Amino acid sequence: MNLIELGALGEFIGSVAVLITLIYLAIQMKQTKQRLEANTTAILGANEVNGNESTMRQLSAVYTDESMADLIMRAIQNLDELPPKDYVRFHAFCHSGFQLHQITYLQWKKQLLDDEYWSFCIRYFGEQMLSHPGVQHWWKRSREIYTTDYRELVDRLIAAKGWQDASAFLKKPG
Repeated sequence: MNLIELGALGEFIGSVAVLITLIYLAIQMKQTKQRLEANTTAILGANEVNGNESTMRQLSAVYTDESMADLIMRAIQNLDELPPKDYVRFHAFCHSGFQLHQITYLQWKKQLLDDEYWSFCIRYFGEQMLSHPGVQHWWKRSREIYTTDYRELVDRLIAAKGWQDASAFLKKPG
């Protein structure tokens, strides 16, 4: 075998090695993508579960404490008639609900929650909180403590009664 034939054989063997390497890398990339998708799915599911658990913890105080349920019923109708100590309790109740909703919004904005779950959150939070005059009044007094994006979202939800058709609020800002 002369030098030219050896060179051609070397090129052939090199080409086969590059092809094998490319096939190996393609398989590795596919496996990595599958692992990332599985991890993302697990994270998204955990975020939804955490949000639901937080909501249930907050609501359990209302379900198990008759005085709290009474306070909320009075507050959602007319916030200005509450005595100061009851206003403080209602403020804490609303703030925890709005804070949880804001966290959920921020997770959705970062694509850590899917649109279907965020749509459910809009409808649920709107019906349970935003639809009541006392809560809307509380929001006007307290809105400045929340992020700008979230304030704008809640203002738009209230103005449009967005919980009735959440699909208009599924476009991510910015």
